[in-house]
Amino acid sequence: MEVIPNMTSITRTIPWLESAHPNQAESIARSAHRLLVEKLIGYGNVLNDDHIAALLDVNQLYANLALGERQGRWAVPLDTGMGKTQSVLAFCATLHRSGFPNDTSVLICQSKVEALCDLKRQLLGLGVPEEAVGLMHNYKYDHEAVDNLGRPLDGYASLPSTDNPSGHQILLVTHQRIRGQRLDQFNVFNGKPRSLCIWDESLIASDVQFLLLKDLRADTASWGVHVEDHSNCQPVHMYLNDCVGRLQAALEKAKNGNPDVIVELLLLSEDERKVYSDIIRTHGPDEGLAKVRLAQLLDMAKTPVRVVHSRDEGIVQYTTTVPPELDRVVVLDASWYIRKLERLDSSITVIDSPHVKAGLKRYDDVVVHQLFANSGRTSVAKEAKAVAWTAREVAEVIQRDIPQDQGVVIFTFKARSKDDPVARFRQDLERAGVDLEAMIDVVDCGGQVQQRPRINVLTWGMHEGLNDYSYCQNVFLVGVLRQRAINLMASTIGQMNDLTAAVSDSDLNEVITTEQWAAAGFDDTLLRWMMKLEVANGHEKEVQPRVQA
Repeated sequence: MEVIPNMTSITRTIPWLESAHPNQAESIARSAHRLLVEKLIGYGNVLNDDHIAALLDVNQLYANLALGERQGRWAVPLDTGMGKTQSVLAFCATLHRSGFPNDTSVLICQSKVEALCDLKRQLLGLGVPEEAVGLMHNYKYDHEAVDNLGRPLDGYASLPSTDNPSGHQILLVTHQRIRGQRLDQFNVFNGKPRSLCIWDESLIASDVQFLLLKDLRADTASWGVHVEDHSNCQPVHMYLNDCVGRLQAALEKAKNGNPDVIVELLLLSEDERKVYSDIIRTHGPDEGLAKVRLAQLLDMAKTPVRVVHSRDEGIVQYTTTVPPELDRVVVLDASWYIRKLERLDSSITVIDSPHVKAGLKRYDDVVVHQLFANSGRTSVAKEAKAVAWTAREVAEVIQRDIPQDQGVVIFTFKARSKDDPVARFRQDLERAGVDLEAMIDVVDCGGQVQQRPRINVLTWGMHEGLNDYSYCQNVFLVGVLRQRAINLMASTIGQMNDLTAAVSDSDLNEVITTEQWAAAGFDDTLLRWMMKLEVANGHEKEVQPRVQA
């Protein structure tokens, strides 16, 4: 029997480990698992038996799907830092070392281009030849387009996109590139569907649209007043009034005890829709979002909409964007047990493993501090006095409570138009006495000491997929992303893949609550930094997150 570190007590629960003649899938899974465990231990992790057994089951799932022994979409809800990404690398490297049996091929999907670039570098470092690894993105490549830390500038990638995506046995793409695209653009190798798709992070299979009826009523009336002297606008205004009338009647019907109502609006031809959209765009005032909403209504009118009245009154609609034909998928998602929304997708089944389970990793040493204050974009990122107040609060904690040799990462809102919350927040931190140029010594997994910035101010979106700041023991979430109830109602219906699906108040409330944490980046931020590198017997290293909410 092949000996794997720390495996002595679990062979009883995995009989084929003792088999002298494992089948092909078992042999690949065992070899990939051995490589994975060696890598994790080499990074300083101390793996307990449950952790090792869970990783073995994950590799077996990869192998069974890749070699055609299973189908379906399978969720692997391992916590952050437990080796999910490393398991992908070990499995792909093992496929290469095995000669890609049965012409196996793998599609790997992540949220960020730079995370894919890093994945490619690691695959090459494990001996996978460059011609076997494709990388698809639309970013520019210029090795000189980097910041002072060597990171690519916005719109640039650290590796170029490759040609001929169907010619690489391993293809790396972003989630967004897959959504709504044809399968033959990314899921084909040598004229056949790819053997396995590995989807990193939550799989939300639909895009949704929603509009509030109060906005539609006001926008239609206001636009009509401004264009009443333009004869070419009258057919458009009549159409908008008809839509609003039908939707309002359906709302009253729903309020009188009927379930949410499905409405088919008057269908326009594609030419009519384009003409009407152009008329809306070129007539009436340009201020605000009224024209955007009215044009969106024309787009939504192409297919039935659902009128809802729980929490918000409006219309919702969804479009499936991850094709159901993508049917051999492993979803690596630490937030599975947190997010009710993802669990509503009946096409996804949790891995049938007694070892991959909630509670496999404990968070005893994670201390969360909450500052009770307004946390929306306006309060946190736009009003000068509020931004300065928030920065002073953060600066006080940094200066009073955080040792000088510990890293800090701060997440806040992205810039919109001329508003730049990061620049403003950095200025206010400096005014409060925080040294933004300070560097600290960081020991990497190879034992080398590197100089890294102590204070890092980032934006939402950068909390997913990248581990560049995993040395930071202290995390500040300055402001929380929130979604309206009607948006989450639309997402719920879309994830259930049924416009008529019954959604109870308790289900919607659970989605709202859990998506609030997901939007706050709880699973990908609070539980990612510092603990990504080392897990000792199911315990993460200490981290101190602070949330403004």
